Amino acid sequence: MTFFESEHRIVKKIVIHAQLSNESPLLIGRGESERVDKAMMLLPDGRAYVPASSFAGSLKSTMTLLGLGCASANWLWGSLPSRNETGVVFQSHLQIDDLYPVEEKVEEKNAQPAVRDGVKIDPKTGTAEDSKKYDYEVLEPGKKFNLKMEITIRKGFSGEAAIDDCLSDIRTALEHDEFRLGAFTGAGFGKMNCVDFQAAVFDFPQHADAWFDYLSSNELPEALVRAVEIKKLPFPDFAIEAVFSLKSSLLIGAYETDPNKPDKTHLKSNGKHVLPGKSIRGAIRQRARRILRILTPVDEGVDPTDTLFGYVDEDRNEQRKGRIRVEETIIPSGRLKAMIQNRIRIDRFTGGVIDGALFNSEPLWTTGEESLILKFVIPTSADHEDKRLLILLLKDLWLGDLPIGGEKNVGRGVLLGKAAKVFNKGALLAEFTTADSDGSPKLKWEVGSAGTIEEIINE
Repeated sequence: MTFFESEHRIVKKIVIHAQLSNESPLLIGRGESERVDKAMMLLPDGRAYVPASSFAGSLKSTMTLLGLGCASANWLWGSLPSRNETGVVFQSHLQIDDLYPVEEKVEEKNAQPAVRDGVKIDPKTGTAEDSKKYDYEVLEPGKKFNLKMEITIRKGFSGEAAIDDCLSDIRTALEHDEFRLGAFTGAGFGKMNCVDFQAAVFDFPQHADAWFDYLSSNELPEALVRAVEIKKLPFPDFAIEAVFSLKSSLLIGAYETDPNKPDKTHLKSNGKHVLPGKSIRGAIRQRARRILRILTPVDEGVDPTDTLFGYVDEDRNEQRKGRIRVEETIIPSGRLKAMIQNRIRIDRFTGGVIDGALFNSEPLWTTGEESLILKFVIPTSADHEDKRLLILLLKDLWLGDLPIGGEKNVGRGVLLGKAAKVFNKGALLAEFTTADSDGSPKLKWEVGSAGTIEEIINE
């Protein structure tokens, strides 16, 4: 038997082309740099890109999370030998290219990623820990990347019937809201939009000429493109999407380097004001600690939010990813008004102004027309305690008892509920809005009732 007649002869090539764009900030880190603590992965010419290894790991993780069968297909992903088993070891049939950015305008090619900063909060005091400030680079939303994947099928392959199902799994994962790339995905980062998904199947030897034409043109022949269906899945496990107005002002700080700008302004992304998931996540976690310590008292040294929000323990070199995700959202243009406010620092002993302690900030002020959207998602494994906690957090936000952002001591960041949707097992469980009745705010139920929410709390 010659090589060309053997079980290892290539009989099919399946090629997938698509285009991905980031709908939220993207951070694929390469470690510390001279500029920031967490630097973005860049090409030699300064453009950001997505390494194939990062993409493959995220794709497989998403398929596993969604319960798609091909997440565990050894023929697709490959398998490693076990010390205790003597089963068949597969080399991966899948090859993925690094995701390079779509050709940009000349003036955009060398644009630096945006820099944001963060700080670690002391859970006891609710204030920043000393020497725990850090900064990191992010790729702002709207960047496009070309995706190319190739699956090689050899003559001895016995999973021919699984090919269509596997293509469906891949497309379902790529176009699902749970598909995220990079770091800080629990704070809404790395959300990707997949468009122009195409899969072509080349059968050899009859499609040999079409294959060589493809290699020279990099364009899939329309005659070989196969229709791929998207599977409908009951996701997420539990989610809340709520719309708020602002009582007075809001400031989620971004520090300016321009001496002509205010000392502190509200954070922007692509020139638009945003509600960052990291800030909201930090605020609701602090309140969640107080709620859980009342509902289920624990030892002082135990953080009851670790299982839901995750943790990093540098002393013990332990970490755990959180199960909750808080989305980052854009504040619609013109709905809030930015206005500078000058302030002074008072000497607490004399009651006079401290010399040289004049500072200013530029918060966003309410216009009465704003709609601030907050979204909390638990993709899988949401138990009764998780659902009850999110409902109680929504109540505190809704009634203005849980402010977000900075300068809360002067009344900033107080939200007032306008509308909310609660999803359970992918279905709309409850929907309600604020309706004034006899001068006092009440809830108007579009779907479900107060009893629906009470069942979750009292279950």
